[in-house]
Amino acid sequence: MSIVLAWAMGNAQAIIVAAIVKWDENALLIQALIALLALIASIVGAYVFGANWDDRDKRRHLADRDDFNPYTAQGFRPGEPGSAPG
Repeated sequence: MSIVLAWAMGNAQAIIVAAIVKWDENALLIQALIALLALIASIVGAYVFGANWDDRDKRRHLADRDDFNPYTAQGFRPGEPGSAPG
């Protein structure tokens, strides 16, 4: 992931520098830049939201093992039938 991200950012930077130095608006370069920026945004977005989703599942799993489960109205009450943790 980091190699593809570095490659995309390097190519996007090269396109921007080439456009500034030559001051030439080429439709192909513009489309390539848009595609590279979309690739960068999708990689970063997938990484951030995927990590958030994974952490949410971890929190839910850990909450099920605790004495009190914040996802339900009931907590662990010692001595009651069916209230054993885990």
